[in-house]
Amino acid sequence: MPLVIGIVSPKGGSGKTTTAIHLARSIQQTGDSVAILDTDPQGSALAWASKRDEGPLIPVLDGDTDAVQRVLDREGATYDVVVIDGAAKIEPRTGHVVGASDVCLIPVQPTPLDAWGAEQVVETVAGSGTPAGFLITQQKPRTNLASQVAEGLEQKYGLPVLDARLSHRVAFAESMFGGSTALDTSGAGKAKEEIEALTDELKTFIQNHVG
Repeated sequence: MPLVIGIVSPKGGSGKTTTAIHLARSIQQTGDSVAILDTDPQGSALAWASKRDEGPLIPVLDGDTDAVQRVLDREGATYDVVVIDGAAKIEPRTGHVVGASDVCLIPVQPTPLDAWGAEQVVETVAGSGTPAGFLITQQKPRTNLASQVAEGLEQKYGLPVLDARLSHRVAFAESMFGGSTALDTSGAGKAKEEIEALTDELKTFIQNHVG
């Protein structure tokens, strides 16, 4: 079975699908075979995969119409890593995503409201025993708010907050219009650095927390 990384979020707008796609592409570029499992009813990752004329950069499996574990059992063994794009809110399927994952990332925008709204997803993660950490996304460069929110998340929920952060960068959004990623786009150096830092830190996190 593959290593399964779940991306779960308590609300929309956290950059969940952007994170899932870019993380999957970054892992793929290290040499592992990777697929994305799209369990979001909006089907954003599936829509992204359909935009590239040459075919998707990364295979995207449809997990909205079947049980998450059933899709993994049927198709997951083909890949080294599967990144699950969870729903943009807490719903019954979220528990299945968390339970099927070896590790979870919880993307959160650096605002107090988003931090306060993470309680349900943290409870779901805690109930499963799946190792998890917060990822600050959509941060505004050269501001201190992300650091303040990161400190508050650790104090309130007792889960680690990754040092790697994803900023609010046009390169992330623009690249996805054509079914690509910032990692495949010239002039997106800062975005690439952030994704590569996330991949490196997550690799260490998995080594330390996943048996």
